[in-house]
Amino acid sequence: MLKKNFPNDYAEQLLEKARIWKQVGQNEKAILFYEQALSLKDSVTTVLSNTQMKQIKKRYNIEKNELEQERRNNRTQLLYLVFIFVILILLFIFMARLFMIRKALKHSEYEIRKAMEAVRQTNEMKNRFLSKMSYNIRTPLNNVVGFSQLIACEPNIDKETRQEYTNIIHQSSEKLMKLVNDVLDLSRLEAQMMKFQVQDYDVIELCKEVCYMARVQNEQTGIKILRLYRKRPSYGMISTCYYYSISVETTS
Repeated sequence: MLKKNFPNDYAEQLLEKARIWKQVGQNEKAILFYEQALSLKDSVTTVLSNTQMKQIKKRYNIEKNELEQERRNNRTQLLYLVFIFVILILLFIFMARLFMIRKALKHSEYEIRKAMEAVRQTNEMKNRFLSKMSYNIRTPLNNVVGFSQLIACEPNIDKETRQEYTNIIHQSSEKLMKLVNDVLDLSRLEAQMMKFQVQDYDVIELCKEVCYMARVQNEQTGIKILRLYRKRPSYGMISTCYYYSISVETTS
């Protein structure tokens, strides 16, 4: 019972017996007990070594499993972090794209409103132009038709009156022709087919000519045209035909 449950104590007892037999001179019995004690010690040591080795292996396996589990957890956390990072990048790209789309929509809305405002202003200008044009056309047209009928229906008109009527018809015809040309020019401008004969011209000299024509045209109206002189010429690229027309119309 002692040998099985307490092998170390039993081995110590065997060693004690071996020493006793050695003291009494029984060396053979002492050697026998020494051999039994050493054999028991070796078996105990072997058992302890095996037990410790099993415990070490068990502990190693446990630590290995824990380490492997920790690695798996770390790998899972890393995958989660990568997934979250990718989601954040995609979200950032989506928000940036959404911001750009909203910005483009706002710009398009602004351009559309601007174009609509330009169309509205153009329509208003057209309406004013047509209203003014209809009024301006009506007067010379009535003159042409009315005085032509007078000349045709009144054969007894004296020469002086006939010449006066003829001059009125001629002037009204010129005004009508000018209005028609203005309408055609406006149509060409809208169709972007207007062609300007641009040339290098002295602006100062051009202004002098315009002032002269305006002064001659406005002699009866009493409008005074002031002239500014400059000694040195100043050249610029300009369409003289339309410049004359616009300047005279502005000062008339």
